[in-house]
Amino acid sequence: AFFVYVQRFKKIPQIKFVCTAIFIFLFCTFVFRQTNPGWGVTNFIFGFPRVIAEFFGGALIYATGIHKKRFSTPFVLFIGTVTFCGFLTRNSQIALICSLILVPLTVIVLSTITVNATAKPVCSFLGDISYPLYIIHFPIYRLVHELVDFRTISSAWQTLLILIICSILAIALMRADSVIRNKLNIFFLRS
Repeated sequence: AFFVYVQRFKKIPQIKFVCTAIFIFLFCTFVFRQTNPGWGVTNFIFGFPRVIAEFFGGALIYATGIHKKRFSTPFVLFIGTVTFCGFLTRNSQIALICSLILVPLTVIVLSTITVNATAKPVCSFLGDISYPLYIIHFPIYRLVHELVDFRTISSAWQTLLILIICSILAIALMRADSVIRNKLNIFFLRS
């Protein structure tokens, strides 16, 4: 949908669009009293406002160029630590603040870090694999959970098993995504 949008309008959505998406996301959050509306089969439709708000919020961060600024190392570490600690709590208000303020701020701050030549391939690989991992981790967890009796396996082994399966699939999807994206670029550049 994003690809089609950019092809048609030739620009990243404006701040009004992103603010509207965030408002709808907040509305769903307060109505359903969940920080993560749309997480399950019975309410997945309400995940669309959350995903649209967060995805286009990230696109807007990129479009504004704010990621090209530089922040001090102590500030970067502070924001990253506060965000991480926020996710360790079970408080829904703190989780909402993390989702709406701290996570975007963390993305902005961490995107300003300059990576040296030695770390660049590692960071590039981690960036490329992050999206397929994000997409498949929960479906794979549910599938493995159905196939394996987790009562007989410790939580550390469960995590390791799911991590291995997800990593292998994410690498395969990462390569497939690259091929498909290149073909789509060629197709749409011709038209």
